[in-house]
Amino acid sequence: AAKIAGLPPKAVVALIGIVAVGAVASIAALSGVGGGYNTPRPMTIAFIGNRFLAMNDLPRLMIAMSEAVWNQKSCLHSRGSLVTVVETGNGMYRMWKGQTNAFDDEAMVYEYGACTLEHLFKGSDNSISFQNANGAYYDDGRNPCFNDQDYYTYTTVHAENQTLFDFVILSDHAKRVALSRDQAIAELEDTYATYLQDNSG
Repeated sequence: AAKIAGLPPKAVVALIGIVAVGAVASIAALSGVGGGYNTPRPMTIAFIGNRFLAMNDLPRLMIAMSEAVWNQKSCLHSRGSLVTVVETGNGMYRMWKGQTNAFDDEAMVYEYGACTLEHLFKGSDNSISFQNANGAYYDDGRNPCFNDQDYYTYTTVHAENQTLFDFVILSDHAKRVALSRDQAIAELEDTYATYLQDNSG
């Protein structure tokens, strides 16, 4: 894990993907998950990051471990990094489309998570447009709001107020760490710190 200038204590940063598992385990222990308590402490956790979090579906796994006492929101990219998420937003369209674990039976849509960081931290993002028609983000063909009309409509209609998170798990690209570390730290200090400070309540 890493400490970055400007990030509040609730931000748990893992510049190497596997460290994220240790970070999640530590939070679980602090909250009572698996610790012999009758009921874990209610918390809302944000997950931001890479394929490591996405492949293991850590957000939904942790909710299951807490027996649904925790809430989660995420902005993940199956082939990206903390830098990529800023530029493209969510990248889970191809990976989770068709996956039963990602289907929200009540809303009748695939629950891909927040489409951008703004969407995650603010509850909505006025810069999002279907098929990225306004060119506000880089479109790599993986953002669900750009590719799934139903999900775009769902996120627009169900815009939320800002969610204050108890913890934010950030995991960077698990490969080529030496090449991406400086870029990730710069993005954390320039972009993520602003969102996280504003999310401190």
